[in-house]
Amino acid sequence: MSESSLLPLPLGPRLNLGCGPIQPREWVNIDGSNRAWLASRLAPLDRLLVRLGILGRTEFGPSVKVCNVLKRLPYADGSVGAVYASELWEHLTSADAARLTRECFRALSPGGVLRVCVPDGVAFWQEYPRLHAAAGAQPRDIRSAQCLRQHVQSYFRCIATHA
Repeated sequence: MSESSLLPLPLGPRLNLGCGPIQPREWVNIDGSNRAWLASRLAPLDRLLVRLGILGRTEFGPSVKVCNVLKRLPYADGSVGAVYASELWEHLTSADAARLTRECFRALSPGGVLRVCVPDGVAFWQEYPRLHAAAGAQPRDIRSAQCLRQHVQSYFRCIATHA
């Protein structure tokens, strides 16, 4: 399917739930991890801990919205154009996954899209561990998640498609 054949999304923010280091600018990047909270709320402390070698560098910063996805999403009913979540649902209990799915549908505009990616893409997952190991093998002071970001970013090019 070409990008030109995709139907336009309804107006409203596009949410990237459990964003981790993949944070497209045109999306609202949401993460509930402790590191996202530290880097966005206490950035000077986070930078100090990195300088002291206690923590590694992070992609999180003030542009990431810290949100507990196990609670109500802070969006009005029918106000969100799209929701994307990669590598999030598999960390939830069945009950929490069902509740978050209902919550996403509550927030989505009519015609909005929910796209959930879990570790089942054979080609993606065969390549991802190799890229992850290569990135992790780099010395800490030059380590970068750039190759991982580029690999996962490919999903964002076709993320909000209609079946």
